[in-house]
Amino acid sequence: LVTATLIPSVARAPSTYVVGAKTFAEQYVLSALIEQRLQAARLQASTREGLGSSVIFQALAANNIDVYVDYSGTLWLNQFHRTDMPPRETLLAELKKILAKQDITLLGALGFENAYALVMPRHRADALAIHSITDLAAHAPTLSIAGDYEFFSRPEWTALQKAYGLSFRTQ
Repeated sequence: LVTATLIPSVARAPSTYVVGAKTFAEQYVLSALIEQRLQAARLQASTREGLGSSVIFQALAANNIDVYVDYSGTLWLNQFHRTDMPPRETLLAELKKILAKQDITLLGALGFENAYALVMPRHRADALAIHSITDLAAHAPTLSIAGDYEFFSRPEWTALQKAYGLSFRTQ
């Protein structure tokens, strides 16, 4: 009886779900939460961290990872090279269709928006009278800017530079 009960569980290897994460803190936290939820459901799960936007999408498409959190704007602009910006619901519906053609399921929104912001220490902004991006543009040639390596290759950054004439001393 014991042998008959154990054979099915020995005969099939347990599924292990691989949760992907991009190269920044928010992604590490989100992937860890997904991993924990899967494990709480008694499923085996691990994370594969430090994947860039293109790499992580290709890993998902190739079944090297099973799930990851992405951002609708990143997929829309960078992965699918779309230049139009429809309303949020339209964009999500269209993404769902595009992804389905690649046998990828868009599970849904997480209920928060992740938007880029340009920030600087308040004392420095006050000293230079910077209260807007327009104000920042006037001082940009004397300042340095830093960010994650993917940000500076994104269309959003190019559009921001073009719209405000942003040209920093160093990047």
